[in-house]
Order: sequence, then structure tokens, then C-alpha cells
Amino acid sequence: MSVEESHPPHKESPISLLLVDDELFVRRVLKAYFGTSPNIEIVGEASSGAEALEVLKKTTVDIVLMDLQMPDMGGIECTEKIVSLYPSIRVLVVTGHISDSYLTSALIAGASGYIVKDAEPEAIIEAVLEVSRGGNPLDPQVASLLVKKIRNLDFDKSNNIPKVELTEREREVLTQLCLGENTKEISMTLFISEATVKHHLTNLMRKFQVRDRVQLVISAIKGQYV
Repeated sequence: MSVEESHPPHKESPISLLLVDDELFVRRVLKAYFGTSPNIEIVGEASSGAEALEVLKKTTVDIVLMDLQMPDMGGIECTEKIVSLYPSIRVLVVTGHISDSYLTSALIAGASGYIVKDAEPEAIIEAVLEVSRGGNPLDPQVASLLVKKIRNLDFDKSNNIPKVELTEREREVLTQLCLGENTKEISMTLFISEATVKHHLTNLMRKFQVRDRVQLVISAIKGQYV
């Protein structure tokens, strides 16, 4: 009679994080935040975009937390370079600047999300986790700004937006997404599981023929689905 050898369960590696901010105090606060999460590990720090690129040459990183205004090289330029040089690394902007020019520039540069520094620690941690899952978290203030900016654009609202049929639940999920809610917040608002929210978002992105949630929001507003 053979006895099957038992193996300990596989332990998932923590998310490796690089903090990029020219203020030492801010980096220390962020380190304290992430010190409470066993799923996240700080593997490096940098006080400028130029220094961040040097760190990335010798350090394996999953996500970069990026400030925008820094000496030597700002966050926008650094984000562009990281996305170009290291396609597997995702950049999450964490900044005190809330303006449509910064937001637009960051997203065009390739940032995966945009969070403000005065957000609750739990919100910043959740944003990192969402980015690691392929999401595009936007601070509610920023999401509201993005919606207003898109609505003020001069374009043909029917241009390049596919005509799609939405279920009532898909429309509800889409509306909450356009209000700036993340997966967890949508699930709480609509009283459905996070897995169900993700399922609806996947279907919505497929229907609108877009790659991520930012493009989904833009398409929904341009096509007047919300």
C-alpha cells in the first residue's frame, strides 16, 4: 500500500513594489501603509525618475508607485520610459495633483491607475492589489474629473463606438464604474460578489471591444450608455 507524499500548499509570492517620490516622509508613510499587507513587499525606493530607472536595472519589480513632480526626471517621463523598457511592469500614480492635464498625461504615458496621496491607506493598498490583478483603479475625485473632461470633448458621440445590448445588471455595473468605484466598491453598492462584478466587467470590455476599464469608461460616455 503506497502512501501519497504530501506537499505544503504553494505560497504565492508577494507583489514587489518600487516607491518613487522625492519626499522621504511620503515614502516612509507609504512603507508604513504597506507594512500591514502580507501580499505586498517594498523592494526599492527612488527620489526621482532617473533614480527609479537605475533601480529597475538591478531589481525585479511588479508595480511602481509613481509621484509626478520630481527633480531630474518627472513621473510622466519616467512612466513612459518604464512602460517602453519594461512592458511587464505596471505603474500606479500616487500624487497630490488633481488636474485634467496631469491625469491625461499620466494615462497617455501608460499609467495603469491614478490615486491621490490623501486617500485612506486601505484605498491605496487596494489600488495596488487591483493593478496586480490587471485593473485600472482611479481615485473617485479623479474619475469624476475624467468623466467631466470626456463629456466636454467635441466629438461625434457615435464615432467608433459599437452599438451593444446591455443587460440591466451590466448597465448598473457600468454606471458605478463611471462614478469611479473599484471592483470592491461596486460589489458593495450593488450587493453582488466581486467575482460577479469582474465577470460583468469582462463581458462589458468584450462587448465594447476595449482592453481596459479606462477605455470602457470613455466608450460608455462617448456612446451615451450612462
